[in-house]
Amino acid sequence: MVKKLASRLAKSGLPMTSAPQPEDSPWSFPRELRFLILLASDLVIVCAALMGSVTLGHERPFFPKDVIEVAVLTGVLLGASVIFIRQGLYRAIIRHMGPQAVWDLVGAVTLIALLLALVTYAVPLDVAPSAPGIFWLLLFFGMGGIRLLAKALYQTSSGH
Repeated sequence: MVKKLASRLAKSGLPMTSAPQPEDSPWSFPRELRFLILLASDLVIVCAALMGSVTLGHERPFFPKDVIEVAVLTGVLLGASVIFIRQGLYRAIIRHMGPQAVWDLVGAVTLIALLLALVTYAVPLDVAPSAPGIFWLLLFFGMGGIRLLAKALYQTSSGH
């Protein structure tokens, strides 16, 4: 019965959905490009949060100056990208973000902060003990803010 109804609707020439078509939207990037843009922006936020947490904790600017600090930054970035992908932060579409997306973000940011805490205690770095906590706060508000901003931009551009 459903197949008959679908075939009749298809033959009638009426649109099968009332949602705007992808070509109508200014957000009509291919899925892979949207994924890469979100991942790149999240990794920039991770770098900024890491540098900000070390700067606020030690009152000195953090720029990787030796091989160990570059390796730690690279490791945190790689770990963050794996954790973000595994936590499913890029599965949810921005316009459909709900409370569960916030909890996924909290979980991912907490795992990365724990990774940073383990690395800072295992590797001899000149980092304040409060750096992982400051990192967590900066990363959560940075990533959450970007997602809220993207949702607001989408809603204003689509008229919702």
